[in-house]
Formats: sequence, structure tokens, C-alpha cells
Amino acid sequence: MGRAASHITLECALQTHPNITIIGEEVAAKKSTQKNVTDYIVDVICKRSISGYNYVVILIPEGLIDFIPEVQQLIAELNEILAHEFIDEEGLWKKKLVPQSLELFEFLPRRFKNN
Repeated sequence: MGRAASHITLECALQTHPNITIIGEEVAAKKSTQKNVTDYIVDVICKRSISGYNYVVILIPEGLIDFIPEVQQLIAELNEILAHEFIDEEGLWKKKLVPQSLELFEFLPRRFKNN
């Protein structure tokens, strides 16, 4: 879909009025972290639940994760390691990640880390 994903998401939001719409360029401009985005979604869900609405409609553009600065940094570091290093099964290669990237990597689900 390319960079048009956020434009399509925004147009869909204008037509359907979801409870949450996340736009990739806005996430990047605010330098939001994965935790910021997740906390925002959780806060809306909790507030709606308290009000008796046990559902939320969320529009998220394809490729949103690519707009999160900390994820961009992790991907850049992983690309550099994969290009020049041997990936050992013991995980010693992880020591080459900066602490913030290592924390994010360890937070990812196992199925993402193994691929």
C-alpha cells in the first residue's frame, strides 16, 4: 500500500467515525514509542468500558510500526548486525544492541524474534 496507507485510514475514519484512528505520520512527528501508542489504545478501551461500552473500533494503517522511531532504530541495528555478524543461538549478538533497542527486542513476541 505504501505511504498511502495513512491517507486511506484517515479517509475511512472521516467516513466511519471510529473511536480511535492512528496515523503513522502523526506517530512519527510526535516521536511516539510503542508503549505510548499501546497505552493510548488501552486508556481509550478502559474509559469506554467504565462508561459501559465494552467495544472499541480502531483504525490502524498498514505499516504503522515502521513510523515508530524506536522500531526504526531497532531495525537499523538488526540490519547492521545481520549484514556483518554471525547470529549465535546463545544470543551474544544481542550485546551489540543499544539498551533501548534490546529492551524493545525482548518485549517482542517470540514468533517475531525467531523470524
